[in-house]
Amino acid sequence: MNRAFDLAERIRLVECLWQVALADSHLSRYEDHLIRKISDLLYVPHRDFIAAKLKARETIQAS
Repeated sequence: MNRAFDLAERIRLVECLWQVALADSHLSRYEDHLIRKISDLLYVPHRDFIAAKLKARETIQAS
């Protein structure tokens, strides 16, 4: 995936993962850990990881 997707696409994937995890308004530590691990494996910078989480949270709250 790192070769097939550019950074923006990998960040968008992480954001989508956050949206799924936050959909039930409860984030378990396992969900958080798994998304963090996936983000690391995709070489998404930490600042983009946090930004994706915040953007997903805003999207969920706006729904």
